[in-house]
Amino acid sequence: WQKTRFFVNSQPFHEGLKITIAVLIPVLVFTFFGQLHHGVTLGIGSIIASTPDLVGPYRERRQSLFINVIVIFAMSMLTRILPFSDFFLGLFMAFFSFAACMLTVFGIRAMGIGASCLLALFFSLTLTHESSHPITEALLLTAGAIWYMIFVLVLRHMRPYRVSQQVLAECA
Repeated sequence: WQKTRFFVNSQPFHEGLKITIAVLIPVLVFTFFGQLHHGVTLGIGSIIASTPDLVGPYRERRQSLFINVIVIFAMSMLTRILPFSDFFLGLFMAFFSFAACMLTVFGIRAMGIGASCLLALFFSLTLTHESSHPITEALLLTAGAIWYMIFVLVLRHMRPYRVSQQVLAECA
């Protein structure tokens, strides 16, 4: 029983629960209104935005989430509005894959932003719906990222010392 209680109060469990709730809320709300595709796209945007959200100073988390929203918007828009032939699409993917991987030089948060850049690129290529405009899909991915950013910042504002308390509790 003690191990289960320790796990439920741990930081990884809290992070997983936070991401799960942030992804499920838009899906459930849009499903209620009969727009499952839009809800799933928002949920995927939330998953992509959660990649660089790591434990650390509040200022760094806020900055990385904001930069991540911009990167997701840029990648999804570029992928959706540029008319690519197969050859140029391959070059585009190779260039941005290399550039995103090179962000690892700047640390673990930058690596998470690079990973979210690649996820936005690949999901933008695969998320298609007959009745949706490509720019609408890109904006929905970005809206999902904005939703995740707002959700995380509100949670942080409600319990500002949760991470510190959990780290101290795990040391004891």
